[in-house]
Amino acid sequence: MNPGRITLVVFLSLLVYSNVQGQNVTNYAQIPNPFLFLLREPAVHQDLQLTPKQRGELILLNEKYDGVLLASRNSPQKGQRRVAEVFAETLDAMKSLLTAEQQTRLRQIGYRLKGMPFVLLPDAAMEMELSDEQKQQIQQVVDDTAQKLDDLNTGTFPGPDAYAKIQADSQRLQREQQKNISALLEDQQKQTLVALIGKPFDLASLGRVGFRAPEIAPGGTWINSEALNLTKLRGKVVALHFFAFG
Repeated sequence: MNPGRITLVVFLSLLVYSNVQGQNVTNYAQIPNPFLFLLREPAVHQDLQLTPKQRGELILLNEKYDGVLLASRNSPQKGQRRVAEVFAETLDAMKSLLTAEQQTRLRQIGYRLKGMPFVLLPDAAMEMELSDEQKQQIQQVVDDTAQKLDDLNTGTFPGPDAYAKIQADSQRLQREQQKNISALLEDQQKQTLVALIGKPFDLASLGRVGFRAPEIAPGGTWINSEALNLTKLRGKVVALHFFAFG
């Protein structure tokens, strides 16, 4: 068997059976660009073998934008523009913070999160030298699979047995998608694909993203307590009880 084909089979199995779940991010595959989340993942920090200096600088950079990203949920239209700005600023900072090898590895992990359809991303498609016909054929496979997966979604929890069957059917459809896309690639393109995704990465280790809580607004009247801030509360469990009148 062709060595490139053997490696591709390994790649396919990793994509199908990796179950991305976690505390904060539960479906990376649905995030258009997971870059800002990946930079907050401890597993990614470990894989990139960040130095203590790099780790410290990255934490400070992330904390700089934590409040912005959290606030973006309150105003989708304005928030999207601000997130785009944060993305550009963070991407620029990574050029000096990470080595060239670390930047490449971060991109490889991002590709793995997308599954086989990542080949349609502009950079990947260009490196693989996909023809326009290949792009159209691959897009058709992706669209057909997306429709079949959507048909499996009942919108409500169907019960444990039915849910297990849905999960099995979902994995089967993804395997079929990957095989169908693979069949559209030339051998050299498959070898390029293997190089683009790099060494294996445990996708199940993701989902440990943390964001720094926004600072407590100063002022106002405190009851049964002195005025507090995040510095005084660091390392403690805090329960917030909101009262609304009207």
